[in-house]
Amino acid sequence: MIPRPAALVLALCLAGCGGLRYPGKPLVWVGLSPALEPAAPPARGPVVELEPFATSERFRTTRLAVLLGDDRWTFLRTYRWRAEPGPLVTDWVREALARGGRVRAVLPAPAPVAPDLRLSGTVEEFYWDREAGRAVLTVTVAVADRNDRLVVFRTLRARRPADKKGVEGFLGAATRCLEDVLERIGKVLGRRPEAGD
Repeated sequence: MIPRPAALVLALCLAGCGGLRYPGKPLVWVGLSPALEPAAPPARGPVVELEPFATSERFRTTRLAVLLGDDRWTFLRTYRWRAEPGPLVTDWVREALARGGRVRAVLPAPAPVAPDLRLSGTVEEFYWDREAGRAVLTVTVAVADRNDRLVVFRTLRARRPADKKGVEGFLGAATRCLEDVLERIGKVLGRRPEAGD
């Protein structure tokens, strides 16, 4: 049997670790909804194999990252992404490329057919800069041709101001950041060297 003072300390520790400090605050799972172009007819462009984007170590969580200033970070307890930033961005890249008309097809890796291009990337940072009132998204993308020769390697960064206060304003700015990055990924794929170059 555990002595009474030890049992009290154990109960307090479990209550603190168990999240009982914030009763009544449910988790809010959020996603992004960039405005995508209506589906275009299949293009004469390349078939793209899309590998799932990785997430850098610092942001490998579903909790929303917040920069408080002077390199002080926090991760929100009650607001969570529906997935880590890497898979979140991968989903929207796939959807945007499929609808944009710049590519003939977008296939998840491993593709069942030989793709013309392979697109991979890493979400380096995706956070709310609370002091500056903006969202920041940085994605590094790599495009390889069918012979695995690196064709394009770029770091794309978007910073957009929030038009409202709080998490709602950040989510709007984050959506606009994602739209900027999606547009630039489409342009990167459009600038690839033609076969034989």
